Amino acid sequence: MSKSGLSVKQTLAALRLSIIDGGFAHIYANLTGSVFLPGYSLALNANSLEIGVLAAIPFFATTAQFFGSYLVERKQNRKRLVIGFVAVGRAMWIPVVLCSVWLGGAQTSLFLKLLIVLIFASHVMGSISGVAWLSWMAGLVPDEIRGRFFGLRNSILGIVGILITLAGGYFLDWFTRSFPFLPKIRAFEILFILAILAGAFSLWFLQLKPELPNPPRLSGRLRQVYRAPLRETGFRRLLIFAVLRSFGTNIAAPFFVVYLLEDLRVSYATVGIFTMLTAVADLTGMWIWGHLSDHLGNRPIIIFTAIFSTIFPAFWIFASGSAFSMFFLIPLLHLSGGFVWAGYNLCTANLVYRSAPAEGNSVYFAYWSVGNGVASGLGALAGGMLAQYLKGSMGYFPAMFDSVYKLIFLVSVLVRAFPLFMMRRLEEPQSLRVRHTIRVLLNVKAWPSLMGFQPVLHFFLPGSKRAESSSLYWPIWRSPAAGSEEPMGETKNVK
Repeated sequence: MSKSGLSVKQTLAALRLSIIDGGFAHIYANLTGSVFLPGYSLALNANSLEIGVLAAIPFFATTAQFFGSYLVERKQNRKRLVIGFVAVGRAMWIPVVLCSVWLGGAQTSLFLKLLIVLIFASHVMGSISGVAWLSWMAGLVPDEIRGRFFGLRNSILGIVGILITLAGGYFLDWFTRSFPFLPKIRAFEILFILAILAGAFSLWFLQLKPELPNPPRLSGRLRQVYRAPLRETGFRRLLIFAVLRSFGTNIAAPFFVVYLLEDLRVSYATVGIFTMLTAVADLTGMWIWGHLSDHLGNRPIIIFTAIFSTIFPAFWIFASGSAFSMFFLIPLLHLSGGFVWAGYNLCTANLVYRSAPAEGNSVYFAYWSVGNGVASGLGALAGGMLAQYLKGSMGYFPAMFDSVYKLIFLVSVLVRAFPLFMMRRLEEPQSLRVRHTIRVLLNVKAWPSLMGFQPVLHFFLPGSKRAESSSLYWPIWRSPAAGSEEPMGETKNVK
């Protein structure tokens, strides 16, 4: 048995169900967010500030995770919490569709206010369930395959994201051409209905996953429990570093799609193709970074990817409607951005998993989600207000800044650069040094291992790292070996 109390066979089945559930959940999340929510906002004639508010909602809703962590530690039943709050949150999109049909065409201003309230309520429910899901998965996924499993899971979800984004983009363009007499919001309403159905299928597979034994109850006063993560130096430094980066990143993040649709006038299908490139790079990156993080550690990959992801928005300043931009620069930015951000997101999450103790880990997850969420929301709001303010002042800037969004991209670069000075203070005792990691990445002999041929890494890694590559739980579609069903802690007599 694993630390979860499940046999190897039960654990493998649960991990497979997690991927299926995640696939349907990803369809729901993409159709109600991704490129479609900004596009829907533009179809409702929302301004930059309103787009910024809508983009900030999911992040501010993460403050509910403190309440979620309290429920996890006091109520203990993580599966019931996840299913209950996920169901309510996804059901909130039913009144969104109904209100869109009744009010979206005639009373846009009123509907935008209702949309903000309903989406906020949906994300609050999702945030409460999210911290319970993190605690559930932390106990379910064995430590030795965490990087590889989440790399595989995120890669598969990336493929789902590619397909659904492309299909949705082409559907919007087809609907506009085929039914020019209907409001464009009708097409979005159809996508939202499909999202609700996908969310329901996700719930079905979610409830098939086993509940784990209750996590250790928190000892001590509640105030002490919530202070504990901030007293741990390693976690506190990682949190501050990530929060500052989240703020700087989301100053620009909501407006890349808006810039493409509003200023460059590209079609939804083209935006879908660009998003597909990001997803392809992301799923490739998740697979590669997942293997690397299990061998090299998370800290050097975080540092490596943080540096490169900082400068990406600067290249958007040179993006235009020219053939060079459309066929080379913008696709290259989506590919490189997807690959690099995959490593950063995966390894920061892995480091949080490793930092959080079994007792009270939901509080660590809540701090992580709320801190990054609020910072991201503030960044999106700041970007929206700045864009709205600067629209009347574009004549004072150089000609290369022919769009207000290019100024936003530049500001994002400057703010992202600030936390880079804190990278050396990040901690992970078992990780390799950054120079060693770069040597592995740059050596041609090591690259086959990035796609799963791990023995090549043996030339570059210490013996203690090599031992981690084998596991009873990998690959997850395998049948458990004989003798692997023994309870944890029991050993055979070896003569």
